[in-house]
Amino acid sequence: CASKISFVAADAEGIQAMEQRIQQLTQSLSRVGRVLDRHRELVFGSTTSAKPGKPTSAKGTAPTALGSKIHSPVTVLQDEQIVRWMWNVKNGVVKTFLKGIMAEACASPALKKSLHAVEKKYAALEAFGGKKKKAQTGTLSPHEARRLLTSAL
Repeated sequence: CASKISFVAADAEGIQAMEQRIQQLTQSLSRVGRVLDRHRELVFGSTTSAKPGKPTSAKGTAPTALGSKIHSPVTVLQDEQIVRWMWNVKNGVVKTFLKGIMAEACASPALKKSLHAVEKKYAALEAFGGKKKKAQTGTLSPHEARRLLTSAL
């Protein structure tokens, strides 16, 4: 006995499945971030003080110590590089996501409007764009831009 399902019900089920996948992806990325944070804390917990005269990062670890303890395929990116790739690069995370949502016929106008508002609210991150290797930083420091990016995401 075959059951009949209406177009509206099928559409709602499809949207629900898409939302669940987005939520699962978000949770997975969050878990990966926590694992990486724990790893960083374990590796750098004993090296919180740099030698006198040596520069330290915002976390209190000498930048050279960070690079020497992280092995491939993982590399340490500067805050400018992270912000530029996540927010500004054409095939980066945010631009790809926004392009996909805006082109999606099933995405509600309210969702599109909300995402556009987020993009406008965090327009200061655009200063970290461009195709140059060293990003232009504008009025925000790289650390502030990284915090702003975290807030936007």
